[in-house]
Amino acid sequence: MRVLRAAAAYAAAAFAFGFLLGTIRALLVVPRLGDVRAAMLEVWIMLAASWRICGWCMERLGVSPKRKVRVAVGALAFLFLIAFEAILGVLLLGRSASEQLQSFTAPAGLIGLGAQLLFAAMPTLHAARDERRKRGGRGRD
Repeated sequence: MRVLRAAAAYAAAAFAFGFLLGTIRALLVVPRLGDVRAAMLEVWIMLAASWRICGWCMERLGVSPKRKVRVAVGALAFLFLIAFEAILGVLLLGRSASEQLQSFTAPAGLIGLGAQLLFAAMPTLHAARDERRKRGGRGRD
């Protein structure tokens, strides 16, 4: 149950931040820079925020640092995130399910998908960083 709760919290918080950031990108940045440049700018902000959100969720919810647990959290969070985006695309943007999937094939969509895959890996990356720190290695946030 802790894995499910952590995945849902991680995905929901990242989605909420991404919704806000995406709105700013669509309204202010895309008209000036275009889709691909705006996505490239947004992705770094989103990944930094996701890293912080992930760390907070893993620590706050007491998620085990075991690799299989962290992989499960990341995979479930990825599925939640994709589901949230699909629901948003259908309900708010009026896209069909196939249009939503097709949006991932555009260059900006591929950038976003790559970031989402990194988002899914973050729980495991946090655990690896924490393990290095325990062994005396250096790690930074």
